[in-house]
Amino acid sequence: MAGPRLLTSPAPVVDRRVVAGLATNVKRRRKAAWRRVRTIFREERADNVAFVFCPTWLAFQTGRVSSFWPGDSMVDWVAVDGYARPSNDHAPLTELFPWFYDSGSGTTSR
Repeated sequence: MAGPRLLTSPAPVVDRRVVAGLATNVKRRRKAAWRRVRTIFREERADNVAFVFCPTWLAFQTGRVSSFWPGDSMVDWVAVDGYARPSNDHAPLTELFPWFYDSGSGTTSR
């Protein structure tokens, strides 16, 4: 097989306001759940599945993304969830998501 044919995110939009306000132990359990699901896929040799970590743009902007990160070995792809709004004049992605671009390029400490 040429690589993953299915992308999945066991915990989409992990940093939404409702989740972001949760206690640290709940965040820890969510990370543990992600790791458990990933481990099961590995044990079952489901090599055709890639795991996508996809918080909202706000997690990158605020620097909170690390509090949701399940670990390097648990993530194959990193994405960002965001929406163009009339208030931002449908700006280019590099302007809407500079925190995401900076962290991906290694130009920030977040």
